[in-house]
Amino acid sequence: MKSTTAKTVAVIAAIGLVIVFMVMPRAPKSVLETVPVEPMTDVEKEIEEAVHLVQSGEQPMQGILKLRGITERDSTNEVAQLWLGVFSLQSGQTEKAISRFETVKRLNPSNPEPYWQLGMMSVEQGDCRSAIPQLAKTVELDSSYVNGLFFIGNCYEDLSMKDSALYYYRAYLPYAPDTVVSSRVEQFIKKLEEDLNT
Repeated sequence: MKSTTAKTVAVIAAIGLVIVFMVMPRAPKSVLETVPVEPMTDVEKEIEEAVHLVQSGEQPMQGILKLRGITERDSTNEVAQLWLGVFSLQSGQTEKAISRFETVKRLNPSNPEPYWQLGMMSVEQGDCRSAIPQLAKTVELDSSYVNGLFFIGNCYEDLSMKDSALYYYRAYLPYAPDTVVSSRVEQFIKKLEEDLNT
């Protein structure tokens, strides 16, 4: 009985930690937050205005229509495509979001954000086999996406690939944002080490 209670508490704590990681900022400076160093073009201003309309809740549909108009005029506008993917995802339109993120990957394979978005979608759907390569590509392209290391470790743990999980949790540990998170990750590491030594 005591063992079952301890396992239940551990599972609940792990789920809680995953939820905390999911709501944490994904990267210190993502493509979506980059401050331009040159004056903004008219299209960049139009994108900024459209994003504001959606995020502020003032006129979200008008903002979406502006972004669509930009991609209709120039289907290679990666920023507009990316925002449409983000907003599709937020509104539960997963297939549209996937299509937009895949478009951004084709337009700019070195942009980490669509890989991150697709990886996190897979994590949220419990599809670790699809999440791992997307998250690994994100971290490969931009090392500031350190949370990807945690989620890769978590996915490997879910797949019972303990050696790989241990590797990624250890890689993530120096980047843990605070002592609560680092303490919990250390617990994951300790448990995996114990499991591997039995």
